[in-house]
Amino acid sequence: MSRLAALALTLVLTLGCMYAAMRIAGPVTRPYNLGTLSYEVEPTLHGNAEILIPHTGVRLEAKLVDAPFVLRVKPRSLSATGIAEAALGARAALKTAKNDIVHGTTWAFVRAFLYALGGGLVGAALSALLVLFFFRLGTAILCGAVGVIMTLGVVAGSGVWVWRAHYIDALEHPTVVSGPHLAKLNLTPLIRKIRTANSLEDVIHDLAPVLEQVARG
Repeated sequence: MSRLAALALTLVLTLGCMYAAMRIAGPVTRPYNLGTLSYEVEPTLHGNAEILIPHTGVRLEAKLVDAPFVLRVKPRSLSATGIAEAALGARAALKTAKNDIVHGTTWAFVRAFLYALGGGLVGAALSALLVLFFFRLGTAILCGAVGVIMTLGVVAGSGVWVWRAHYIDALEHPTVVSGPHLAKLNLTPLIRKIRTANSLEDVIHDLAPVLEQVARG
């Protein structure tokens, strides 16, 4: 095995372990003012943000993200107290929900990157051990150091990339609704109406025509 092959092995093992670790991390559930939400971060070639509505087949997508990660948000439970408070003040409830979702999304990415960091360090250690069988100790240490540096660089770079990608802003401008009949709608005008709603009744009034259109396809 040449030194170049040893470095290639380090690259493959480190990146492979980072990818596997992020997949192993899976979803994490966090509370917000209307209940709880599940957040999942998955590495991919084309990043986007999605909101999945359970048991309906409806998926809101926002393809305004250029980072190589998919953020999936899925409601897990509803809070009767939170809904009652939202009925009294829709604007305040939406503002609180956004802040809670920002915190939940931040934690989901931090958690995923910590898993990736751990996976990359494991991959670097494995590559160093494998290279040790074919080369001298110095080459094994070199490959291990390269793996560690690459892991730190990828995690740090991904963090900056995600921070600049504005996932939450993307979720505020969903462009596609995929329902049972693959209906496609522009939801930006609806989001604007909901932002200015004074009560939960106004929100339901604005949502009703959209939900009916999705159901009809």
